[in-house]
Amino acid sequence: MSNEGVAIQIGYYPGDELVKPNSKGGYYYESDGGGRVSITVEDYPIKYGPYLKLTHSVEDGNIGSITHNSVLQNGITGLGGHKSVSVYYWSQDHACSKPLIIQLDDSEKYYKNDHGTTWNEDKEVHGTLRERLNKQNCGKNEAHIVKITEKSAYSCSGCSDQIKVSPNSMSTYIYSKHYIGYAQLISVTSFRDNSNDQVGLPLVKGVSTIYVYFDSKVNGTPLLIHYNKGERKWYMRNTKDSHTWSEVPRDERPKDPDDDSDNKIKKLLGKGSYHPEITLDLSNPGNYSDESTGISITVRATSVYGGYSKFEHSLRGGTFKVKSVVHGGNTLNGITSSTPVNSVSFFYWSEDSSYANPLLVQLGENTYYSWSSGNDWGPDSSSDLIRKLDKQNCRRNSAHVANISHHTTTSYNCYACSGQSINTVSSDESGGKYKKVVHTISSAGNDKIGRVDDGHPPQYGIKITASITSLTTFNYPKANNKALIIHVGSGWFKRKRKDGDEWVSAEEDKLDGDDSSNILPLLKSINGDKEGLSEEVKKGLEIGGGVLGGLATVGTIVGLVKKFWSTIVTTLITSV
Repeated sequence: MSNEGVAIQIGYYPGDELVKPNSKGGYYYESDGGGRVSITVEDYPIKYGPYLKLTHSVEDGNIGSITHNSVLQNGITGLGGHKSVSVYYWSQDHACSKPLIIQLDDSEKYYKNDHGTTWNEDKEVHGTLRERLNKQNCGKNEAHIVKITEKSAYSCSGCSDQIKVSPNSMSTYIYSKHYIGYAQLISVTSFRDNSNDQVGLPLVKGVSTIYVYFDSKVNGTPLLIHYNKGERKWYMRNTKDSHTWSEVPRDERPKDPDDDSDNKIKKLLGKGSYHPEITLDLSNPGNYSDESTGISITVRATSVYGGYSKFEHSLRGGTFKVKSVVHGGNTLNGITSSTPVNSVSFFYWSEDSSYANPLLVQLGENTYYSWSSGNDWGPDSSSDLIRKLDKQNCRRNSAHVANISHHTTTSYNCYACSGQSINTVSSDESGGKYKKVVHTISSAGNDKIGRVDDGHPPQYGIKITASITSLTTFNYPKANNKALIIHVGSGWFKRKRKDGDEWVSAEEDKLDGDDSSNILPLLKSINGDKEGLSEEVKKGLEIGGGVLGGLATVGTIVGLVKKFWSTIVTTLITSV
């Protein structure tokens, strides 16, 4: 990190080759000016958009500058007093090429620009952040807000552009065509019914016309939406009074948006409610289409508890019924739902790279199923998600939980299954200054270590490969014997903070488990030991238990500094 502070690269995003995943489901990159910057990604203001909020946070130090695609961004002052920058993008701006709004920390101070590199504070008295984003998105991405209830021309609420509407009447229903102009394409930030955002409808980019169909000719409700983007897409409202929509299956899609000769538009508008039946495929870690319906399914992957992966399959907010769940071509029995859900999630051990053994299936928010035997699954009503995952990982992958809070020569059982014994062998090292503790799976066969915890809080960032049967911890100080360094397989890891649960690579420290010359100094560094000053100086500068921690006066402090100044200076010089 330079003296000028950390450089924030707001053009970096997950998927960029310089951005790496961290152990807690977020991301990070190394700043050009030195220093690590973490990135968190959120949908804004609701799940699935229409905007992305990327927050860049410096881990040490303060912000020195902001750049985008290596170009310095100007006009934002006082960066040195801040730790994070949030930048907002349209979620269809996949390369994060057009930042819309910049926000410092969690303040309500926002900055905007007009396509240049100079940012100005947005001082509009009126307008929410969402409204500011809509305005910027109209200007930079030409993406507008489509008001699906309108039957005549209207202005986009984010800008002054007019959206034309062509009303059309059929025998039992009416429909409207929304468009910008002849031979012009329209992009959509969001669809709105009055002031309500509609969920489940995709963010449309570059189509000629949006069709909106109403269920009756007088005071009708918009129930069906169509557009053509390479292929004809149709979306149906889940219920008449809801704001969620789902894609229409292939065999129910009308052939012609202007001619209902096959009566499919009429049939869809006549449905009281609409929830397509979907077959979910656990084997798919990325987006896919249901083979039987052609409906597009979005998959989002997240890291869970430092040892598991969660894959959420959804229609981006639209509700659906679970027809079946398959894995590797086999139907999983016993997973059913009597009511529509908005997502189905699958959990795997992070080292199960072939997704061979799913651990849990989650329907909606709170309903779980776990593996029974073969292709049979059953409800799992236990309350603790991490315990469910650990238990199933023991059963399905013979992968157990090592508890690094154990630091004596003994044995303990994996807490999740209570059946697998793990032996520990403890030894004093470097004349008793720290402990070395080896944890080893006691049985032969396929049993292995699947995850690490510390008295049950999960530990993040420790890379466990699929065949690890032992690990070694280095514990310090002797008073509490806390594991601060771990050697597992060929990897070395150290705590990021001595009291934290996050670990980072220690490969650059070039450690050798049999050589205390590197181990002990690193343990002391992680623990925050102050090295180099004499006990006399430490006592004089101590804050908290002595004169300075009590009723010290300025004169007392000055006197202490004068008394020990020569020793302090000598120590500092020899330490450089």
